[in-house]
Amino acid sequence: MQERLRVIAETAVWYRAATKLEKGRILDELTALTGYNRKYALHEEYAITDTLRAELTTNHYKTNIPVRTFYGSDEQPPGYLEIDTVFHSGPSLEHKFCCTLNATDTMTGWVELRALPNRAQR
Repeated sequence: MQERLRVIAETAVWYRAATKLEKGRILDELTALTGYNRKYALHEEYAITDTLRAELTTNHYKTNIPVRTFYGSDEQPPGYLEIDTVFHSGPSLEHKFCCTLNATDTMTGWVELRALPNRAQR
């Protein structure tokens, strides 16, 4: 098993620098040598570490933005709402997208959502 992993690690260096045609040949040789099928061999070529996975996640902003999730009972009574307009547009505001009105009761955590027409429909 260790020998297979060493072969895959060495092959991964060539694979990343290869053209598409060469990658096919490299995968053929690797599957013949290790006995793995092509998909498994390809998966092993692109082994993603936990550090890389953390860098690639799209929700990494959630860990960087402090969010207060609880208000003490002395701060706001039930029925106090925080209301936000949320634009579900991705990285750009140029095209049509969905808007929602989000009302959250800070004491109980109750959430009400309502769809809004976007700006293009006015």
